[in-house]
Order: sequence, then C-alpha cells, then structure tokens
Amino acid sequence: MPLITTLIIIGFIGYYFYSKRITFGSKSVDYSFGDQDIQKIKSKIEEKEYTSAEYLIQQLNGDDLRQTIDHVTINGSENVLLQWKEDAPDSQIVDLFLGVYYMHQASINRGYGFAGEISGKQKDLFTDYSDQAVELLKKVDLDEVINVETYSRLVRILGSTGDHKGAQHYFEKCLDVDPKHLWAHIEYAEFSQPKWGGDMETTNQFIDDLTEEPLVNQVIYLKLVWDSVLSKENLFGGTMGDLKEQAKALLFEIDAEINNQPHSSIQRYVLYNYMTVVAEEFGIKVLNQKYNKLMNNYFTLYPFGIMK
Repeated sequence: MPLITTLIIIGFIGYYFYSKRITFGSKSVDYSFGDQDIQKIKSKIEEKEYTSAEYLIQQLNGDDLRQTIDHVTINGSENVLLQWKEDAPDSQIVDLFLGVYYMHQASINRGYGFAGEISGKQKDLFTDYSDQAVELLKKVDLDEVINVETYSRLVRILGSTGDHKGAQHYFEKCLDVDPKHLWAHIEYAEFSQPKWGGDMETTNQFIDDLTEEPLVNQVIYLKLVWDSVLSKENLFGGTMGDLKEQAKALLFEIDAEINNQPHSSIQRYVLYNYMTVVAEEFGIKVLNQKYNKLMNNYFTLYPFGIMK
C-alpha cells in the first residue's frame, strides 16, 4: 500500500479514537497497569542497573514482556534508553526497547490528523522513526519469548508502512513459535483487512484459522466488530444491521465466558477496553459500565492508541 494511503487511514482511525477518548476519561495512562514488578524493571533501568534489569526482563512471560516494554518506552524517556544503549552497546534487549520507543514515536509525531492536515515534517518524522525502529528490531535474536515479541512488533511497524509482505513474514515466524501470541494476532487482524490493502478472503481465512485460546479469540472477534464499525463494512459478512445483532450476541457470550473463566493475564485489559467500546457502540449499558470499571483507566493501545 502506498505510504500516503496508509497515512490517510491512520489519520481516520486515530482521529476517531481521539474523539472517543473523552467518553471514558482523560487521565494519563500508567502503562504498567499497576504491576509493581514491571515498575521495578523501569526503575532499575533508570538507575542504570542494567544487568539486573535485563535478568528480570528475561524471566518475563510474553504478556508481561509486552507490557513492560510499553511502560518503559511510553511512560519513560528517550534519554534513559539512549544512556542504556551507550552503556551496553551490545545489548539486544536495549535494541528491542529502543526500537519500540521509535515505533511509538512514529505514531506520536505523525499525530491524529487526516493526511491532508499533517505537515511534511510530520510525514518525514513518521518515516524516519519507522525506519529506525525496523533497523533496531531486526537486530534482535535472543530467546523465544523475546524473539516472538520482536516479530510481533515488526508485524506492526511493517504493516503500518505498507510492507505487507514483510508483515506477513513476521506474523508467520511469530506463530511458528507461539501460535497463541495475542499481539501478533491483533496486528495481523489489522493489516489483513481491505482498509489496509488486504482483502475479505484474507480476513475470512484469518477468522477461520483463529486459535481457540480464549483471550486471543475474544479480543480478535471484538476487534473485528469494532473495525467493522469504523470501516462501515461487516467483516463477518452480511449487513451493518446484521453486525448489530452479531455484536450484541458476542458481547453477552464473552461476558459469560469471562464470568466462568476469568483472565489473569495483564493483557486482559485489552479485552476490557474492547468490551467497553463495543458495548457503548451498540447500546449495552450494563456491559459498558461493567467493563469501563474493570478497565480502571488502563487504556490499551488497541483500541485507543497512545494516550499520554
């Protein structure tokens, strides 16, 4: 997909999310989601205790690793990461963190405006930060947990810059190691759709092949409902009127599943965010209120983007 088309779509989606955020509150987001172990790692990096920090990072499971990286790179500062890189130039872990920092900076500097509203400087920053992110992320080759996280980030950054072949490659690499990786599925769900240069056949095949892992399955189905709302095209087939009934049934089905088998993963907040926005969209007040409370003002990157 041409970069200009990608920028137009990012602007549309970003503007929509930005306009919706006031419904749920405007507090700054703690991307550790209150997890003290994640906060400890960030403190150790800031205190230049890199050996200890990297040891703790390598003990994390995939879900906690994802959130640790986002907490350090969104709630932290570039200077801290650059000092880490200077003091530990051969560390691939800092390459991962710094690469994700630049990935986030690409989105932040591009902004939420439509393509025609952003400046040439914003477009250049989006491209420059994206290129820096890819260069750093492609250097990482460590253990399985860190590698699949890196592959997932590459799905995002390559997809957002129009390299769909590259995004597909890293999605497949990720699932070869961890077929239940939540964020790889989220990113691929985004770029398989017609609005990003994919097609309905690819989206339908993705749905058919979707893992039965509850958290992944629930998040992806809700994401596809929400994306259908944004694109005004029912990705499950049928009309937008059909989508309304499909969404309501899905919301109550997932709520029952959560009641029966609550999630312990820190990534449950992604699910709560989607339950909140989809329930609001389709007028299910009781579920909107329930999951808005469970969100606890922990806004996740999907569906809301970076909120600082």
